[in-house]
This record gives sequence, C-alpha cells and structure tokens, in this order.
Amino acid sequence: MLVDLFRWHKVNPNLENRWSALAIALAEAHVPGMRIIHEPMPKRGRKISWKAGLGTELLRDVERLQAENSDLTFDAAIKKLRQVKGGRWEKYEGRLRRDHGHRCQTPA
Repeated sequence: MLVDLFRWHKVNPNLENRWSALAIALAEAHVPGMRIIHEPMPKRGRKISWKAGLGTELLRDVERLQAENSDLTFDAAIKKLRQVKGGRWEKYEGRLRRDHGHRCQTPA
C-alpha cells in the first residue's frame, strides 16, 4: 500500500529521508502552483563593504595623521586619507566620520 505510493511518486522507500521526499512529491502533485526551487536563495540587503575591525584601523590611521599634524581635525584627516591614490581608504564612499557622541578607543 504505502510502498505503491512511494513507487507512484518515484520516491525510493529505502531513503533515510523518504517521508520528507514523499511529502514534497505529494505537495508538488496536488498543490496548485507549488514549485520546489533547488537553488540557494539570493542574499538580501546590501553587500557588505565595511568589514569587522576596519573602524579601529581607520581610527589608528586618523590618529597617526593627527600626530603628524596637530591642527588636522578628525574629518579633515579622513578626507586626506581618502585622497591618497591607491590607498586603502580611497574606495570607501559616503560618510567616514566618527560618531560625535562617542569616542572610539583603540586597543593598547
């Protein structure tokens, strides 16, 4: 009886996941519009462009520039870093600014 159901829907009754495979086969056969897509879902959201730890590295580079030129503001130092052709900060667009409410600390 059940073996016939497995055969009818071309599901191997000896598979470890035979019940899941049978349930999917039954759903595809009897649910109007049912489709099974066998490929990974596309990732949602914006692609990651700011990796973990990059903020600390930016802060270190800004502090290094400020140590060389004490008149350089935080924003001016970031602007200067972005203007270095072929530099690591050139490709980052938008607002590379510190949060004025918090002070980032670099590890000693």
